[in-house]
Amino acid sequence: MKKLLTLLLALMMVLSLSACSKDAGNSNTAVSGTFEGESTGMQGPVKVSMTVEEGKITAVELTEIHETPSVASVAMTRIPEQIVEHQTTTVDTVTGATLCSNAIMSAAAKAAEAAGLEGRSPSAAADYSRCQTGRKNLADEGIRKTL
Repeated sequence: MKKLLTLLLALMMVLSLSACSKDAGNSNTAVSGTFEGESTGMQGPVKVSMTVEEGKITAVELTEIHETPSVASVAMTRIPEQIVEHQTTTVDTVTGATLCSNAIMSAAAKAAEAAGLEGRSPSAAADYSRCQTGRKNLADEGIRKTL
């Protein structure tokens, strides 16, 4: 009798945890299209075009940006690539191009919001805690890498 009661309680615990999962009832899986977002960088407006297919970010393109190429070129290529790779609009900034990096991420977040992609922009508190997990800034790489 004790084994049956233990098994029943364990089964109830597993079922209660699965009912609380984040993915239950996710309505964003069928979203497709191209969405625009805009933010302000150091030298002016930054506009982003985000392509979403079946709820997945497949491309991020900069449609308008006035940042200094010698300073921001790494950010202008790496940030869109990282957004697609990690499926979030909050990625590590590029050393020396922090304002440009943040402007690209902000514009991408607005495009993701327009697409209805919930949860692609973690809160500032979550972003801060992510940065406190033993990351070291590698200037030769141009971005932060986990060691």
